[in-house]
Amino acid sequence: MRYSLFGVGALAFSFVDPAEARNWSRIYYDTIRSEACVPIGHRVNANIAMVSAFSIHPDREEAVRRGQEGFEFFGYALGALVTKDTVPGRTTLWRDFQRARSEQGFGSPVAAVSTRAPGIGTPEDLNQHLRAFEDSGVDQVIFLQQAGRHRHDDIC
Repeated sequence: MRYSLFGVGALAFSFVDPAEARNWSRIYYDTIRSEACVPIGHRVNANIAMVSAFSIHPDREEAVRRGQEGFEFFGYALGALVTKDTVPGRTTLWRDFQRARSEQGFGSPVAAVSTRAPGIGTPEDLNQHLRAFEDSGVDQVIFLQQAGRHRHDDIC
């Protein structure tokens, strides 16, 4: 099978760890190098981006408090949009998420800190997370922060 490449880059809208990101990056760049890539524009823009959770605070527990629930809601909502009938203004998605989260034991601060998503934590936690992506061959990281009920002041 021959691929038709246009050299526009790739956005991996999946939340993967650096080891998996390394696999995706290798496959992407090997494909760009080995195939006849005819750019859609003036040149090939070989570039791979990953999406990551993001909430940063000097106190890890506070970063988790501000960001983990919204990140979990984002994943829940994506799944619900695919697997459930949703009606704008009528669906109780947030309430359904809260119930599911409670049933799975994710409501407590201790559980949240121990299961926090990469990209949520202290500045040093984020630094390590980004270095791991960089070492994996990822060119860009797009931060997901505005999900759930984040306060604007906390996001800023």
